[in-house]
Amino acid sequence: MPILVMHDRQSGKVNSNVVPAKGVNPYAVLKCVQNIKLLGYHRIVLKCDQEPAIIALREAVKAALADEKIEVIPEESPV
Repeated sequence: MPILVMHDRQSGKVNSNVVPAKGVNPYAVLKCVQNIKLLGYHRIVLKCDQEPAIIALREAVKAALADEKIEVIPEESPV
């Protein structure tokens, strides 16, 4: 099963969750949103690689966080 890892540069906090599948999965989106909300930021930069499944997950998380009034700035790592 895939492992979703999130790292916050400012606090140094690392979150990891086992998710059922890569890409847009309701459980993976929920865990990302929960992890981000726990940090308490109102504006974040969400960086990922160019893998299509991860980009789709980032967009789903961005949409879910819009409901929570958290601004997400997407960024992609260099190739």
